[in-house]
Amino acid sequence: MTQPLIEWLPVTATQSHRATLNPGARCRLGQRGASPRGFPAVPGPVQLPPPVLAEVLRVSAARVSWCPSESRVTGGQKVKRALQGPRGRNRTPSVVVLRFPEELKAAFIGKKGKKEGPVFALQLSGGQTLPIPPVVLAELGKEPEKPTVCFYGHLDVQPAAQADGWLTAPFVLTEVDGKLYGRGATDNKGPVLAWINAVSTFRALEEDLPVNVKFVLEGMEEAGSVALEELVKREKDGFFSNVDCIVISDNLWLSQRPALIYGMRGNSYFTVEVKCRDQDFHSGTFGGILSEPMADLVALLGSLTNASGRILVPGIYDQVAPVTEEERQLYSATDLDLAEFRHSTQVKKFLFDTKEEVLMHLWRYPSLSIHGIEGAFAGPGTKTVIPGQVTGKFSIRLVPHMEAPVVETQVKQYLQRIFSERNSSNQMAVSMVLGLRPWIADMKDSHYLAAKRAIKTGGTT
Repeated sequence: MTQPLIEWLPVTATQSHRATLNPGARCRLGQRGASPRGFPAVPGPVQLPPPVLAEVLRVSAARVSWCPSESRVTGGQKVKRALQGPRGRNRTPSVVVLRFPEELKAAFIGKKGKKEGPVFALQLSGGQTLPIPPVVLAELGKEPEKPTVCFYGHLDVQPAAQADGWLTAPFVLTEVDGKLYGRGATDNKGPVLAWINAVSTFRALEEDLPVNVKFVLEGMEEAGSVALEELVKREKDGFFSNVDCIVISDNLWLSQRPALIYGMRGNSYFTVEVKCRDQDFHSGTFGGILSEPMADLVALLGSLTNASGRILVPGIYDQVAPVTEEERQLYSATDLDLAEFRHSTQVKKFLFDTKEEVLMHLWRYPSLSIHGIEGAFAGPGTKTVIPGQVTGKFSIRLVPHMEAPVVETQVKQYLQRIFSERNSSNQMAVSMVLGLRPWIADMKDSHYLAAKRAIKTGGTT
């Protein structure tokens, strides 16, 4: 018999239509040589495949690929995910295909919370809709005398291609000098897998978990956690009713020292469209006699910041909370080798020269980044086209006490003024497509103090 790569607890369907990690049985997952079309049966009254939590996260660099045409989880449905397995330096990656049978529908929460599966849909431009990946809710333990800890994670990733600068194929987990490289290895499948393995270790050692455990795993975090807020509100008095704290491992450390994250900047994502007409122009025929949308857009994007990165939108800094002396001391005490940081990020020079300034502009102050232009010629070679319409994309990272609606108004008014000063005959439209508030917690809270003690001792306290 082949040896399992991972052992984990099976998932059983519950009347509440959620996944429950069953402590009374075990199953073997990901056996080498096992057919990707089938999985070993799970002992117990309900026959299920390997649990979603372990198998989906078994490979931290796996691509999450959801079929747009399949919005329901049904028995014998087509492949929902294809996960590329772990690969050594000279080994071919294995591929694990997941099929979700009828019983597993209870692991997913759809908009209606009914057994027919998820019906969340994302409205796209052009009137199209895209089914949203289900959110997996799972729990282990319901002992009232124990606190309940909820672990959040996400399975989706940003797009990646080796042509972007990756030294290895981004969707093939690759070991180099004892380190694992792949899209999602850090953000966020690796950390989620670590929590699952931590719980699994307690079970393997037959030790009692000191807390009740819950997991929330979504597939739309990189797109703004679409539909998650609605789910959380609906489950406030259900799945989340007894949660004492939520643990999120979805950030980076600046050094080799473990870090506790107590704040996160928010995000207001904007698009600005400049349009002359639907069709492109030929520069040999029309160049020099019209207001070119690309020229207007470049001027608009270039007006957003100065050479030092300061945002030029009037009033944008008015909502920023003042920096306290206690905060300044925290930045001074933070472990960061600025030279090593520059070297590791392959940046010749940062905009700021001191550790404190760099940290404050990373964490404490708002920033504006330009992400791309849609509709412009970007292929290799030459093309003498004048785009008829182009769309720029940029975002502003928000800090306390900035509010996205206020920022939206400020940005729209500013860009409208800049555009009007150009006296262009084109049409311009600005939209805020995402508005996420910043978050900050109290580092002196009992949960943070407990986490700090646990990190120092290397165990649980």
